[in-house]
Order: sequence, then C-alpha cells, then structure tokens
Amino acid sequence: MLLKERARAWFAADQYVEAIRDLNQIAEVSRDGNELLEILKVHLSFAAGKIEEGVANLKRLEPASDRVGALLNVAEAYLVINPEEALRILGKIKTLKGRRCAAHRITQHCRGSIG
Repeated sequence: MLLKERARAWFAADQYVEAIRDLNQIAEVSRDGNELLEILKVHLSFAAGKIEEGVANLKRLEPASDRVGALLNVAEAYLVINPEEALRILGKIKTLKGRRCAAHRITQHCRGSIG
C-alpha cells in the first residue's frame, strides 16, 4: 500500500519516472495482471515523454482486452497521442457490443421457444 501512495505522490509532484518505478514494483508483487495499473503506467509514460514505451504497452494490452471497460481505457489512453487509433478501438467496442447484444437476443429467443 505504501508504494501505491508514494506513486501517487510522485505523480502529483510531476515525477513520472519515479511513479512508474513504484508501479512496476507493485506489478511485480501482484499475483494477477492489473490492467488499470498497466493503463496508469501508459499515461505516466506519455507524461514522461516516453511515447514509444507507452504505445508498446497499449499494443500489448488491447488484444488481451475483451471487456468494453478495458477497451475504453485503452482508447482513452490512445486519445492523447493518436486520436485515429482511439476511434478504431471505439469502433471495435461498438462491434463487440453488437455481437453481445445479438447473442443475448438469440439466447432469449431460444429460451422462449423451449419453455
């Protein structure tokens, strides 16, 4: 918990590299991947001027994201440096939501016809 608070303090003091260092330490001890932590590291990378590092992390995160909320986080991060990429991901979300809605309608229809 101390590392998280210290990372916040570094961020507030515009010491992005130090904040990223603390977030990396948190990630090392975390048992599961924390995508919000990863998105925060991307934002900090951009703030620190490490654009290529941030983009590399986003490219790694997007394929692993199949939830709308996770994809929205990735799109928001891209918005800072590449609005076209953010729009592409928003289109992907629209398609994903459409598929889920269609699957839900099919499931409901099938349940109704059985009972």
